[in-house]
Amino acid sequence: MPLSTQHPGHWPQTLVEVRPEGLPPNLLLAKEAIEQEDFRRAKALLDGTTIEQGQLMISQDSSREDVMAMVGLMFMRLRQWHKAEPWFRDLIRQRPNPLALQQLAEICYLTGRFCQATAYRKQAMDLDPDDVEIWVAYGLDLTREGRIDEGLALLRRVLDRCPHHAEAHSKLLFFLHFVPGQDRKRLLEEHRQWGRLHAPLSLARRDHLREPDPDRRLRIGYLSADFRTHSVAYTFEALLDHHDR
Repeated sequence: MPLSTQHPGHWPQTLVEVRPEGLPPNLLLAKEAIEQEDFRRAKALLDGTTIEQGQLMISQDSSREDVMAMVGLMFMRLRQWHKAEPWFRDLIRQRPNPLALQQLAEICYLTGRFCQATAYRKQAMDLDPDDVEIWVAYGLDLTREGRIDEGLALLRRVLDRCPHHAEAHSKLLFFLHFVPGQDRKRLLEEHRQWGRLHAPLSLARRDHLREPDPDRRLRIGYLSADFRTHSVAYTFEALLDHHDR
């Protein structure tokens, strides 16, 4: 029964194989609830008694890394970082694990400990140097820490290996804006290159195109993934206020 994660809220990569035998029933029920996104029920199931049972199992059998990973990942899904952290620390004390280190890096980032996040991510990259997703995350850690040149260099290395890695390319473009003395023409060309690689015109849908008519009234909609807690949302109200209806 694999339990896996890539970042808080998702479980797409195997962290450790969970062995259901001997597990407290409420832990299994909580995992099931989280997979069904029934987070209220999961929180209720992960009460003090259930956690104590999990801790007792580990104290009796320190090889049960799956229990440490399982509980840590469930608290990550519930966004209870302070509760997740000790479980991942216990896990890497048993055996260094790149994905457990990734989770610790995420926790440190989310709780404002950027230098610690970078250190954990570097350990993860050293353990699994072929995982380009760790490279991307480490590159972002470096830039957030103010080591922009190092971070950008690492993102470019990712693109050398995986030219069609759209996220790495997007992050590179974003942080290029923070490089002093950036050449604007070069920056524009970097963005055009992103478009050629990741959004070519050949992929554009044409089923709703109409003949150009200079007198036709345009119907305009605003689409964004960032209309909630994001700088786009913070500045969007002014645009709506001045929208020409």
